[in-house]
Amino acid sequence: MCWIGFDPLQRYLNNQIIWFLQMKSTQLAIGKTVFLLGVVLAILAALIPQLDVYKNTILWTLIGAGFLVGLLNITPREETQFLVAVIAILLVSNSLGKLAELGWLSGLLSYVDAFVVPAGLLVALKSVWDLGRKRWLCI
Repeated sequence: MCWIGFDPLQRYLNNQIIWFLQMKSTQLAIGKTVFLLGVVLAILAALIPQLDVYKNTILWTLIGAGFLVGLLNITPREETQFLVAVIAILLVSNSLGKLAELGWLSGLLSYVDAFVVPAGLLVALKSVWDLGRKRWLCI
């Protein structure tokens, strides 16, 4: 049984919920696409030496894609797991970077670093903000 006075309010709330769910699915689709494009761009830029001419453009594109991935893809439940993966990638990259010149592998590692660091930075800052907000505001 529905009261007549609440029917428009219920329709409005239902529309808001549907809009929110559609927006979330759109964000996930964009985030997944940006992630895949970033990975493919990093691999192609490392494997094709002729793309060295566009190295700065590729690096800035990967940095922007990394920010979008950190903003759109990582949920609060995934933060810790993602940050541990970022730390592992950066440690391996740093260790291998100190070895002798590895050819395309060193290029791949630098491009992956450019893609992963902004996402990790954004997720880490978001995590610190959430921790501080919960503690200081007693939420």
